[in-house]
Amino acid sequence: MTFVGFLIAGVGASGANPAEQAMIIDASTPQNRQYVYSISYWIVNISVMIGSALGGWFFRDYLFELLTGMIIVSVVNLCIITLGMKEIEHATEAVSNSLSSLLHAYQEVMTDRRYMLFLIGWVFAGIISSQPDYYLAVHLGADFHATTILGVHLYGQRMLSMVTLTNTIMIVTMMGLFTRISRDWSLAKTYSLGAALSALGFASAFVGDRFWPLIVSAIILTLGEMFVVPSSQTLRADMMNPARIGVYSGAMMAVNPLASIIAGMLVSASGLLGNWGMAAVMVLCGAASIGLVVKSARMPATY
Repeated sequence: MTFVGFLIAGVGASGANPAEQAMIIDASTPQNRQYVYSISYWIVNISVMIGSALGGWFFRDYLFELLTGMIIVSVVNLCIITLGMKEIEHATEAVSNSLSSLLHAYQEVMTDRRYMLFLIGWVFAGIISSQPDYYLAVHLGADFHATTILGVHLYGQRMLSMVTLTNTIMIVTMMGLFTRISRDWSLAKTYSLGAALSALGFASAFVGDRFWPLIVSAIILTLGEMFVVPSSQTLRADMMNPARIGVYSGAMMAVNPLASIIAGMLVSASGLLGNWGMAAVMVLCGAASIGLVVKSARMPATY
């Protein structure tokens, strides 16, 4: 029953996310879109911090009550959307729901070379950003030297939590500052700096096995994340055909699963590559992502 429930939730999220992204694009302008995405990303991290705290506190002894609370929150969210929001963009022509029209719409996306280059670049970025769930967890579990900080015994799994905690606290407290810092930068420059810092942060984490070097790595990769996410989301929105926002957003949903599959394969390959080899892979992924995204940003629109 739990599996079926989470499967249904996953299917629902897969349908809701493209619509969510389309609504953000419809309700924003090219001038304020980066700021809107920064605020959205900040809110998401606050919710992750609150959700992680509640989950860690209640999961073991109050799982049923925790899941019931999640249902209540979902119902409240549904009421906000249905009662407090309205469409501000309306289709000007009839839209067919047939399978052939759907395939034709996605074929149009596939022929948009600029957007496809961006998606491929974002796959490389996704491989980097997904590492806390993949090789970083494996590396810390196997290689981290346990230590005691302020009376708290830290081993591999707890060190991973410390990295996540450092990441979340920095984003919640500093996101506004970094939005102002990069406000007058070009999106390509902001993305390039962020992707480079993210890649270097994870690369250094893969060769680190002590507390303080790993905290420094967490700070570096978080700095990169705060530059990458708003700029990449703004670039993606700017590249979408306004008449096909839903389809373009749907195509974007394939990126994270593909990045996760490759990240999982890299965990298997890490037995041959070792920590330094995996660090080199992160640097290469960062370079590939920067090259593809910057190239796509400089190409003219084809729609």
